[in-house]
Amino acid sequence: MNESNQNYKQRLINAIYDHQGEANALDMGELFRRVYREEYINKINDTRSLRRLITELRFEGKPIGSTTRKKGGGYFWATNAELNKWEKKEEKSALKKLAMIHKMKKTNLELSGQQRLNWEG
Repeated sequence: MNESNQNYKQRLINAIYDHQGEANALDMGELFRRVYREEYINKINDTRSLRRLITELRFEGKPIGSTTRKKGGGYFWATNAELNKWEKKEEKSALKKLAMIHKMKKTNLELSGQQRLNWEG
């Protein structure tokens, strides 16, 4: 994996673009082979760089979708309808996380104040 990020990104785009729609998702192993032109040994550790590239491309506006289905899971070039569905799912997830952060901060502040008061009293 000595090539430039741009080369890998272009191969990634080319591979995923050929797999438009969730029903045509390309599994991680095949995607890794197409991008890096080698096999991975450890699916989690060795594919980390590929997942980073996918994230970078998403931040660049590329509509790369993913699915975790047992059969046919992987990455795909998302259609407009799939992007809308993904957007709603991600928004809901983000709001849940923000609510959790808010509760944790609020609880932490309340506990900190109680401990201080108890200690002073």
